[in-house]
Amino acid sequence: MKKNPKILIAIADNSLQESLKAILNTSYNLILTKSTLQSLDCLKNDKSISLIFLESNPQKKENSDFLKEIKKNYPLIKIILVAKDYSDDLAQKANLEGYCGFLVKPLNAKKILRIVKSVIE
Repeated sequence: MKKNPKILIAIADNSLQESLKAILNTSYNLILTKSTLQSLDCLKNDKSISLIFLESNPQKKENSDFLKEIKKNYPLIKIILVAKDYSDDLAQKANLEGYCGFLVKPLNAKKILRIVKSVIE
């Protein structure tokens, strides 16, 4: 595992973002953004990001475009999809589109830390 890996949390929902921050802040360097555009700017300026938490937003096409951009320009970065509600369709989509993980609220700290550790190592 890299020493203090850098994680980008690309989540607009304040409570979801703060929950992830509280869970991950002691072990990882975090960058918080509210949009995919801000996230792309961060990725262009910081080549040390290992993992991205991306909020699922079925109403917006930008997540799909963002994922394509990451896979094309930053193929080594892993992405975990975070959703407010579970659905079979969303879980299947996460799997088919190549996300390395899928989390649903309420967030479980032990599960998140286990997934992050397995993805980053």
